[in-house]
Amino acid sequence: MNLHRVLKSKCPEFPEGSQVVGGFGWRDLTVYKPVPGGVRTYNTIHKIPDMKGLPDSYALGAVGMPGFVKIIVIIGKLDKSSY
Repeated sequence: MNLHRVLKSKCPEFPEGSQVVGGFGWRDLTVYKPVPGGVRTYNTIHKIPDMKGLPDSYALGAVGMPGFVKIIVIIGKLDKSSY
């Protein structure tokens, strides 16, 4: 997953200036056309929430999806055979 800033957009879900995470590898520029209201999977983009002063990179770690999954596993809400 990489952290990206939207430079140009015609999609109201991802306005210009918003930050997103996506699994697109290391690139200088990515052109992506999201399906409006479509299903979000690993290979799509996800808008990151307002980090309220925390570094944006935290969206990729402890505060983001990887950290959330670890918390769920720790408290036992996810069956270990499913990951």
